[in-house]
Amino acid sequence: NVDENPEMARKYGVMSIPLLLFFKDTQQVDSVLGAVPEAMIKPKVESLL
Repeated sequence: NVDENPEMARKYGVMSIPLLLFFKDTQQVDSVLGAVPEAMIKPKVESLL
């Protein structure tokens, strides 16, 4: 929630929402901007597990 966490939004450069950031071992490895279907998100999540 960028309204409740403006510092975090600045840290990660959030300019538009919705925005999903994907992390692996504390490093941001991917992002998805906008409303996207589960079919697009699921493979990204699975690749990071």
